[in-house]
Amino acid sequence: MDGSTPFATRGARASAGAFAESGDASTSTPREPGASPLRRSPAPASAMRGAFIPGALTDGGLSERASAVLRGAKGSPKKFGAFLRVVRGLRAEDALIQCNLSPKRVAKTIGRVIQSAIGNAVNNQGLDRDRLVVAEATCGKGQYLRRVSIHGRGRAGTMHRPRSHVRVTLEETDEEPRRRVRVHDDEMPWERRRRLGRAKQAIAEAAGIA
Repeated sequence: MDGSTPFATRGARASAGAFAESGDASTSTPREPGASPLRRSPAPASAMRGAFIPGALTDGGLSERASAVLRGAKGSPKKFGAFLRVVRGLRAEDALIQCNLSPKRVAKTIGRVIQSAIGNAVNNQGLDRDRLVVAEATCGKGQYLRRVSIHGRGRAGTMHRPRSHVRVTLEETDEEPRRRVRVHDDEMPWERRRRLGRAKQAIAEAAGIA
């Protein structure tokens, strides 16, 4: 019995303290509710300092840049990079002209990316289409697909089909671009070669050679 007395005394003290705290809480002023534990905490100021996402909504309003990305495009980064150097720094309309006039396959793909970037700039950002300039045009290495390459004598090797990630960023500016596209109505080189080839074929047929 003597050993149970301290435990009873401690329980009585705890209950008395609980009653005292509840009495104080009823008489005190209600406190403001705290932050919910389910609420996401804000990012630190050091992480947001200098952060800028092209084509996104910022604190100052809509940015003057818009971009479009195409992932897994057919072609190697070397081929895409060679043509991206041509359109980089041009007006958006001039870049589309270059894509339409070029016989390269990657030019058609880049033209679709530029069209998508123009749509994002005009529809989402409210930018002026006539003042858009290709500020950035980059490509990266994508997944290289490994395929079987059939060799002679029953052997087989490995071939790679490259894929690339293309990104085009447009910027609205009033500055005159350093390069402009001049469209001439002259005959294209491949059309001239075809015309001369047909002319030589006609001469050969008239002479009875062909």
